[in-house]
Amino acid sequence: MYLVCLTVIDSNSNCIDTYCDSIIVGNSGGQCQAGFNAISQGGLSIFFQNTSVASTPLFPLTSQWSFGDGTGSNQANPVHTYASAGTYTVCLIITDAAGCTDSICVPLTVTATGGNCQASYNYFSSGSTVYFSADTSLNGPFAVYLWDFGDNTFGNGPYPSHTYNSNGYYLACLTVIDSLNGCTAVFCDSVLVGTANYNISGNVFADSNFVYNGLAYLIVHDSSAGTLTAIDTVPVTQSFYSFYNVTPGTYLIKAALTPASPVYANYMPTYLGDVLFWNNATSTIVTNSNIFNPPIFLVMGNNPGGPGFIGGLISQGANKGPGDPLSDVEVMIMDMDGNPIAYTMTNANGEYEFSNLPYGTYKIVVEIPGKYSESWTITISPDAPHHGSADFEVGDFHITKVDVTGIDTFTFGEILGIYPNPATNNININLEFRQTTEVNIELVSLIGQSIKRLSAGKVLGNQTINMELGDIPQGVYLIKVQADNQIITNRIVKQ
Repeated sequence: MYLVCLTVIDSNSNCIDTYCDSIIVGNSGGQCQAGFNAISQGGLSIFFQNTSVASTPLFPLTSQWSFGDGTGSNQANPVHTYASAGTYTVCLIITDAAGCTDSICVPLTVTATGGNCQASYNYFSSGSTVYFSADTSLNGPFAVYLWDFGDNTFGNGPYPSHTYNSNGYYLACLTVIDSLNGCTAVFCDSVLVGTANYNISGNVFADSNFVYNGLAYLIVHDSSAGTLTAIDTVPVTQSFYSFYNVTPGTYLIKAALTPASPVYANYMPTYLGDVLFWNNATSTIVTNSNIFNPPIFLVMGNNPGGPGFIGGLISQGANKGPGDPLSDVEVMIMDMDGNPIAYTMTNANGEYEFSNLPYGTYKIVVEIPGKYSESWTITISPDAPHHGSADFEVGDFHITKVDVTGIDTFTFGEILGIYPNPATNNININLEFRQTTEVNIELVSLIGQSIKRLSAGKVLGNQTINMELGDIPQGVYLIKVQADNQIITNRIVKQ
């Protein structure tokens, strides 16, 4: 496998762009890749344009289509008319003369009016002028492109440019209208004017296999607010992702498969560095150049299956009782050695569940960038095969267990106060312990780096622990107090 990079330089537009991708070289001439576009022909009729590549360019390809409605085709570029509107999973399997086989499955939404327009764009800026480029690949030849540049000015066409009067962020929106196919699509994104922008790119693999149905997430570290926030999501196609127009700063990259992937249930969302948790991830630091990261190899889960069930609720709160349910929160289940079993996302009601589990003892943990999570330890057995109340509450800096069953109720204590805060050379942590407990204290940065550790030993009752900060750089940090597999977290400021 070789990493081949192409750099394009346009001196007239004062721009430079780089694209890198992995190629495989072998006795068979390479690796074949399945791919297609779905183009509306009006109504429920779809033209499937085969974009597959043989392992050697001169090798002929055979194609096997499944349109998701019980019908299929062996044509290279078929046209298919659906009986009714809906969402169908369209699959293509290709085989070339060298015996190389590949497949791809994509969910396709078909409407009676042929509504398959696509609105998306990229941009680059030069000073106060921004050059926009719409993605026209899935739109008909008579589509109209209308732009709202976010400063009360407007434009049209697929490739406009616009000069802004002042620097800053603008919400620029593209509307695509295809009256022939009877569809409209809208896409809006933030455009940064007046600051140098760069690209972050890389590859994602499932073991040694290419990823065709995936997403990559760009997570920014805001040192002043002390937060980690996902600011952009891009597709992973042919194992490649790229974030455009990224400003200088510190970022985390996370990748995951989409449900369209045939191995979606087998691989966990994984950070750069091939780790599952944000505080162990490798940071990407953008200064004054484009970045091409090392590959992300998705971590594999292993659930052999069984009759057990574990579920719960994720809600907003800070140890003040149940709050609003949180949807689309990642929950992981692991064995007692920390090996991943599976993951899931909470539904619209904040609920999650793991079914089909073998009997055993598991850890349940929530993964949200910037927040430390406690873990539930749960045993399921023939006598107790179902546990449906492993609930969590999400606070400002930590995620705590919520016990509604009377199981695992012990809370070792609490932080009564931290002073002075902001601090200069020393900080005092006033704690209350409700029983004799082995306590460890850690100072960590907001991107999860361990700065200083100390052990308080076994303590009981009120105790004030002093931590020296004289050699610590200025900034915002977290104090983690850990005992009995539980964590209390507070924020401090070092002056």
